Amino acid sequence: MGIHQPDINHAHRCVGKQALTSMNVVATARAQYVYTTDMQLSATDQLIVTLVGRFKHLTTNHIKRLVYPGKDGNPQRKAIDRLLNNKLLARVNQRLPGGARGGSQMYVYQLGTLGRKIFSGRRGHSTVVDYHALAIADVYVELFEADRRGEIKLLNWATEPDCHIDFGGIHLEPDLYIDVVTSRDGETIRHPRWIEVDLGTEHKKQMTEKLTAYKLAYETRNDYPLPIYPTTLYLVTRDERAAELRYWMRYLKDLPATVLEVAKLADVLHILQQ
Repeated sequence: MGIHQPDINHAHRCVGKQALTSMNVVATARAQYVYTTDMQLSATDQLIVTLVGRFKHLTTNHIKRLVYPGKDGNPQRKAIDRLLNNKLLARVNQRLPGGARGGSQMYVYQLGTLGRKIFSGRRGHSTVVDYHALAIADVYVELFEADRRGEIKLLNWATEPDCHIDFGGIHLEPDLYIDVVTSRDGETIRHPRWIEVDLGTEHKKQMTEKLTAYKLAYETRNDYPLPIYPTTLYLVTRDERAAELRYWMRYLKDLPATVLEVAKLADVLHILQQ
């Protein structure tokens, strides 16, 4: 059975409209950039700035894994330095601590002065690391690498605000939209998902409002502008938080269990491949 990508040009409120795929990411980046007489960016430079603009914050490791997959050493270093010098990127004035084994601290990058002009109105300047943005990037990197290994096919993805949507009188603001195909027992399965990365910072009232919005959206799913209605996956870092969310979901009556799911961040691939 063939897999058909939805007609994203007719999507409402940009669901998938600006999403990048593994096939057109470089071409899309090139089309978005303004060239000046004294600086013309390479496709690699464009890709780095585009990814940082989409995720708000990326670490050195994120950039290496997304832009230079499988390459040894630090091939990203010269490109990052060049983009810093040209004010397309800027470092966040806070470094991530070393890993559990005492590794060196890691830089975090955001758009620089010129980069923010290119992505006008999209991302502001930060003085501290946005750990939520980095966690969203972690999810995408895992999916990107699974696509390269042939474990999944990542058809489309979109970060906020491009993945925000209004339909049926409901406004949804997921952290990430993905459209993934997996294979099981010779059958291809399509998984459009809204991803919510939950770091446990929101209290019951805020979470209940969000969960209710997804329930109401499901009830008006016939108004959804694409052929396949996405389910919502909440990704958490702690088992205690997962239990808490599942408990609050019990108050959403008449909601099928598969519409809202909860899993650990590390289990995102496992959930998609079930």
